[in-house]
Amino acid sequence: SRYPNEAKAQIRLEVTFVVGGLFLVPLLLFLIWRGAFKCWLGLDDQQYRTFARYCYAWLGGTLGGTLFDLKWLYHSVARGIWHLDRRLWRMLIPAISDGLAFTVVVLVSSGVLRVFDAVEFSRAPVVLGFSFLVGYFSDKAIGKLAELADTLFGAVSTPRFPDEKGPNREVGGHDRQVAPPEQ
Repeated sequence: SRYPNEAKAQIRLEVTFVVGGLFLVPLLLFLIWRGAFKCWLGLDDQQYRTFARYCYAWLGGTLGGTLFDLKWLYHSVARGIWHLDRRLWRMLIPAISDGLAFTVVVLVSSGVLRVFDAVEFSRAPVVLGFSFLVGYFSDKAIGKLAELADTLFGAVSTPRFPDEKGPNREVGGHDRQVAPPEQ
């Protein structure tokens, strides 16, 4: 390995975290599917169906984000570009993905985001599959949501962070090609 022993130990720690999350998601999905939390939370059938739907959204996003994270972890190690400074990004990908997937499913289910049929989002496989895709592509989904927000609420005209170049800076570190403001 090209990495020193200290780096290899840190890489193993990250792999344990990511793979642990990868195995935890199916276990939680099974427990929710079996109704394990219904009595514990004191929910009736209708309440539990709603609870389960949003758990599927959360866990689908977590699964997608975790697989994306795992892919980038092994790519960065294999390419020799792994470094500790990106750990925070790698550790938070699943959390960003699950929160984003949950929110998008809530928006679709409520009818606010009418891109998909809200009735279909009452079915567990649809919620789980869609949430997985949102979680896996969360960087792109956040970028599209930022574009939507710019359209609805107006573009941000000043950098949000000191290292940003200005309003054309997109989440994920990529520059968007945006026409200059009209004079």
